[in-house]
Amino acid sequence: MTASAGAAGTAAGAAFVLAVASLTVVGTSTTEALACLPPSVAVSGSVPSSAGLDEAQARNATTIVSEVVQRRVPTRAAVVAIATALQESNLRNLASLAVPDSLSFPNDGVAPGDHDSVGIFQQRAGWGSVQQRMTPTYAAGKFLDELGNIEGWQAIPITVAAQAVQVSAYPDAYAKWEDRAAQIVAGLLGRPTATGAVVAQTVLDAPGLLLLGDDLAKDIRGALPIAYQGGAVTVSVADGRTTAQGLADLQARGTSLPGTLLVSLGGQDGLDSDADVAAFTSRAKKVLEAGGDTRTVYWVTPPRSTRAAAALRALANADDRLQLIDVAAFAVANAGWRGPNGGLTEAGVKGVGKLVRNALAENEEDDPVNAGGAGCADGLGGYSGVPVADCTFTLPRGNPRTCQQAIQWALAQQDGPAQWYRRCLNFVARAYGWSYSGAPAPHHARTFWQVSDHKHPGDLNPPAGALVFWNGGSAGHVALSAGNGMVISNDVRGAGTIALVPMSAITDGWNSPYLGWTDPYFPNGG
Repeated sequence: MTASAGAAGTAAGAAFVLAVASLTVVGTSTTEALACLPPSVAVSGSVPSSAGLDEAQARNATTIVSEVVQRRVPTRAAVVAIATALQESNLRNLASLAVPDSLSFPNDGVAPGDHDSVGIFQQRAGWGSVQQRMTPTYAAGKFLDELGNIEGWQAIPITVAAQAVQVSAYPDAYAKWEDRAAQIVAGLLGRPTATGAVVAQTVLDAPGLLLLGDDLAKDIRGALPIAYQGGAVTVSVADGRTTAQGLADLQARGTSLPGTLLVSLGGQDGLDSDADVAAFTSRAKKVLEAGGDTRTVYWVTPPRSTRAAAALRALANADDRLQLIDVAAFAVANAGWRGPNGGLTEAGVKGVGKLVRNALAENEEDDPVNAGGAGCADGLGGYSGVPVADCTFTLPRGNPRTCQQAIQWALAQQDGPAQWYRRCLNFVARAYGWSYSGAPAPHHARTFWQVSDHKHPGDLNPPAGALVFWNGGSAGHVALSAGNGMVISNDVRGAGTIALVPMSAITDGWNSPYLGWTDPYFPNGG
């Protein structure tokens, strides 16, 4: 770092003026609007071993993320801060050769030069005393203070945000650390980090949901939403119903099935032999076949049969149509979720119900965009203050949300549950206020692109608010443009999570051919 705090403020303002012109980000300071975060966001995990940090680096990373969470600011601040610290000090609390020997404090080494820069961010004298700058909590707090003064920092590339604070002689150096920083933050927040190779997208569900279950389903039926994706929620439960009986019921219903199946079937406990597991897996596959290619199946893992749960997890990894609600893992982590009679306790109903609602993206309590829930009072998880210029698309049929509202909503999902796995088309439709996109069968992102009358093929500069398409995987991929080559996408930084990423993260990272962009037009959305 090469500037004092005062110089940093002046140069940051100049840098951001340039950003405004290209990013269509306008407005006033967002600092006051940022002090909120969904209550579910906490430092509940650890630095993943794949990040390659030693004990001192991991300790400093944890300090940064803890400071972000304590301040209740959007957690993208943690990604920006850690990427900056990786560039400035390799996440080490470094002193300087210019610091007098008479000062004594814990440190992780000595930086060979750069005047009086010290600490994990290599902050100079204008940022505080040497003792303060060598205290990681103080240093992280000062960085976040300056970041909060950068208008629209949540919606701009990490290089622009970090450089506006640091005023470095190497402004493009921060970008190379973004993936590693996101991995570290996700690990510390207990979020999924693995996405595998190209993520094939699940087909979009038609309206409605059918709960086909047993005695466990009876306990959670009250935790279900009243309607799902614009259709009715139908509950069909019976004591001890087995997978075989449930399969027969599905086959009898035939084409009358709604778009989404929620399965909780009994007769799965005590699967000890290989033959039992093979028979159960075979029936589960037949349930998927009964649902067809245009339906998603959410299956509650049996809490008292580890082998059946493991078989379902393996099947879900191999079949895009199957999504799991892992009650088995919940049961291991939460003692007392069942009562003496085997039914769910009040805490069990609440916990399992939340798992179901998270999977269906219907968890209003922890939804960072729900003004009436336990999240932020501004209703957008702190992102409502992002000054994004509204879009100017002329659409034959308007959307429930404007472009500005859609971008703010999508950004807020970064701090929500990891509930968007293989649901790219549903994500962008939900961003604009629709329950479903209305794309024709097979309801893929690729299908939506093919039938669109508003295509801009090959255009590498999609405006903010546009829908951006790729041709990878079995169904293609779509993300929401934030402008300036950035998109808001599911599954890039972690399975089911949302992140603001450069378009290259999908084109190059997933090796997916770029198609172009369309206006945010949902002629049949509902």
